[in-house]
Formats: sequence, structure tokens, C-alpha cells
Amino acid sequence: MILTYAGTFKQHLLMDELLVAFPEWIVGEGEERQCLLYLEGNDQGVRLTVPDNSDVLAIESVINAHDPNALSVGEQNEEYRDSVRQLLLNSPLANMTPNEIYIAVQNKIDGWTSLADAKADFREWEPLLWAVVMWLVRQR
Repeated sequence: MILTYAGTFKQHLLMDELLVAFPEWIVGEGEERQCLLYLEGNDQGVRLTVPDNSDVLAIESVINAHDPNALSVGEQNEEYRDSVRQLLLNSPLANMTPNEIYIAVQNKIDGWTSLADAKADFREWEPLLWAVVMWLVRQR
């Protein structure tokens, strides 16, 4: 069955949304795995080729809920990566080698004379460290 919808669509995001809504359109395992949805788009809209027994009203609800300005998972990850990268580039550590960073941090710690000194440094470092670590963990 071929369905045509007018409008503006972000094709890769719409494809993901449709496959989440209709997981049965992915069939087979391993080398035999195939998608029963074919999406073709242009500036005026999209044309879907779907299995003949597909629920047209359910498909239309996904189409109507689609936001072409929303970020896909890949685009969100790209934004997160760019954000973490910018945080690192804005830090005083940006142009240091790993060894220079290690020595600078050791010197900072050795220079603490009070808990307030330690707290001030941790307030600067911890958010950056957690942002980077969490980003790296989510990428694995």
C-alpha cells in the first residue's frame, strides 16, 4: 500500500518514529532482516510504502505527531558532544597536555590551605568532569 502525505518532514526522524510505532515492519533476523517500510520524500511531503494490512489511521497519527524541528537521537548526541567539547575548550585545561594537567591539578591540591580552597576548586572542576565522564559512558 502506498500512502502520500504533504508537509515538511525530517525523513530519518519520521522513519524512526514509524518503526517505533510499528515494530512489526522489521522482519527477519541477522542477514535475513528487512524493513517492510519504504519512505521516499521531497520538499512537498513523503510517500510511504507499507504492508497492505497496515492501520492507516495509526500511521496518520504518527505523521500528524511528527515535528520536523525536533532533534533525532543522532542530532541530540551531536549537540551533547559539541556542548561537552565547548566546555572543555573553555576550561583552563584546554591547551595543556595530559601530563601538564596532572601536574597542575596536583599543584592545586597541594596548595589548598583550607576546606574553602578545596571547595572552590572542586566547584570549578567537578561539573566539567561529570559532564565529560557521563558523555563518554553514554557513548559506550
